[in-house]
Formats: sequence, structure tokens, C-alpha cells
Amino acid sequence: MINSLSTSLWLVALACALLLVLRRPVLHYLGARVQYSFWLFVPLAAVLPWLPSLPVTAGIASQFTVTPDLVQNAESYVAANSYFSVWIWAAGAFTLVAWMITTSFLFYHRLRQGQAIQLNDSHALQACHLSSIKSPAICGLIRPRLLLPSDFHERYNERQQALIIAHERLHWQRGDLHYNLFAYLLLAFNWFNPLAWMAYRSFRQDQELACDAAILAQYPNDKKTYAEALLTSSLAFQHEQKAAMQFGTPHLNHYGAHPMKQRIQQLTIQRGFSRWPLLALIASGVAAWFFLLNPAGATQLMTTSAESVERPTPTPIVRVNPRYPEAAVEQGLEDVVLLRFDITSEGTTDNIWVEVSSSDPIFHDAASDALKRWRFDPRHQGRDYRVAIAFEIP
Repeated sequence: MINSLSTSLWLVALACALLLVLRRPVLHYLGARVQYSFWLFVPLAAVLPWLPSLPVTAGIASQFTVTPDLVQNAESYVAANSYFSVWIWAAGAFTLVAWMITTSFLFYHRLRQGQAIQLNDSHALQACHLSSIKSPAICGLIRPRLLLPSDFHERYNERQQALIIAHERLHWQRGDLHYNLFAYLLLAFNWFNPLAWMAYRSFRQDQELACDAAILAQYPNDKKTYAEALLTSSLAFQHEQKAAMQFGTPHLNHYGAHPMKQRIQQLTIQRGFSRWPLLALIASGVAAWFFLLNPAGATQLMTTSAESVERPTPTPIVRVNPRYPEAAVEQGLEDVVLLRFDITSEGTTDNIWVEVSSSDPIFHDAASDALKRWRFDPRHQGRDYRVAIAFEIP
């Protein structure tokens, strides 16, 4: 489990770095909606190590030598490399999640002060005036609620109001509020990684850019009116002093809360949405899982030979050497025991049996009992691995 978690964190960091590097050219050449869809690659990278590995068969035996004075204890090994770093990671993740829950509770408590209003909207979107906000927003995970500043109808003209409501409603229809929650949880699990914080910020910005692009695709003649509404909302939002509170409520989308210069500039660069770049990115993720996380299985499936693919038994992460049987030491016996076994999805060993050979049975139980406590990288999950354990007296 720890190996899968570590691999997942590394892959998330790699995916964030790649998307941050490619963000500017993708926005310019492919558009905001394609760039926003590319963020799907981050959760995809996070789950790759947890996917089941491809089954593989027939391994080449690796040999390990045991002497009477060589004993390694698995429990001592794990204790020496204790889960201290894991506890630190879990504490950081728990802190961010607790902050989100607390700030969300306080925010929804403030909503009770809102004054419900009726909108001339065919979607019957619930709305309320809230004096504590300066920019229109939408919140909620089950039922959406449109939050409007008290002077909403005075600050914006009728057409601007319609565009703002369409913008916030689109966030809900696309599931952006739910994506924000998942992105925040992913950030909590990667709290120690500065790339994750940069990626989360860019993800939220690209979300707004993509929503802007989608609205202008529906109303291409309202570009100027839409830009004026953005500018007005941005100027009002700058006076808000609740950044920490808003960070802790990922299910809240503010209309004017993101870098306005970039949003205004992006309005002049309109690109149609194509699914091909996203499909290519997903295909790349599948290929990475297939070839990087299942090297033996990939080799086996790609081979044209009808015979099983020979591959070496991987080096164990934890290797417990058998205790040399006292009776064998007294008799001066030496031998080699050939074992077959499977590696499970958890990296443990299973289906251990001694291959029929001329080895002395006095060593069989010692070799099998030790192999039960070996641990491998779960990416090597497969059947019918072989290992030879040599018992030698120096």
C-alpha cells in the first residue's frame, strides 16, 4: 500500500509539472476548454498505481544464499523504517480536510443571513442576496444556490445580469463545484508538494477561463458586455478580505475572483473545443500504466512467441532469510531449495510450494516460512515466480 501511495504522489507531481509547463501554449493554440479538460490527467495519474497489474507467468529463478549466522527479521526491518513520514503526511492531509470542513460549516452558517429572491430564470435557480459578498457566486454540491451581492441589480445592467447568471449556472451544469471538491482533496493528499498548490491555483483559473469561453460561444455578440461585467465584478471583489475562508470552501465559485487581466485577454482568443487532445492524453496515461507499471505483463502481451515469457524474479523490498535448521548445522548439511510462488496486488507472496527436486526436506519448511514474509513491489504482481534459496555453511 505504501509503495502504491508513494508512486501515486510522484506521478501526481509529474502530471502537475507537465500541465504547468504546457499550460500557456495549450491556452494559446487549443483554447481554455481544452486546457481545462487536460486537468483530468492529474487524478488519472493518482489512480494508476492502484489499478490491478496484469497477470504474468513463468519466471527465472533468483538465488539467495543463507548461512547459519545470517538472520534478518521482517518486523525489525519495518520498525526501523517506521511509518514516521507517513504519519506526518497524514497529519498534513487531515489538517487541510479539517480546515475545509470547518470553513464550510461557517460559510453555510452565514448563508442563513441571506435574503431569498426570485429570478426571472427558466431553470428555477435558487438565489439570495448576501450582504457579506461583493461578487456573484454559486455554491452547493447537492442543490445549487446563486449568491448575489445586495447591489447586484443596481451595479449591473439587465444584459450583464443575464450573462453572469448564465456563467454561474454553467458551473453547476458542468459539475465544476464537484470537481473543485475532488481537486481540493487531491491537494490535501499532496499538501507537501509546491507543484500541487500551483496546479490547484491554475486549475481554478482555467475553470473560469473555460466557463468564459463556453458562455461566449453561446453569446458571441456579447463579448464587450461580458468583459465589462467581468471588470465590474473584479473591482468589487478586490475589496473582499476573506481569502482564507474562500480557499477552504472549494465548492464556492466567485464570478470575479480570478486574475482579470488574463480573463479579459483570453476573451479575444476563442478556440473551439475538440475531444481529440483529451483522448490522446488519456491514451498516454493508459500507455504509461501498461508499459511503466506492468513491464513484465506488457512484454508478455507484446511478444509473438507462443511460449511463456522468461523474466527474472524481482528483488524483494523486504527479504527475510530463513533460519538455518539446527539439525542441518549439526549434521553439516547444505542444499538448494527451489520455490515457486505468486506475488499479490499487495506485494505479498501466495501459493508457495517447493518445486519437486532432490533437496533435503529438512530445509523446506524454513525456506517456505521465510518466503511467506517477503514483500515485493505490487507492480510485479504475477504468477509462478521462482526463487532458489541456498543453504551453505561457510
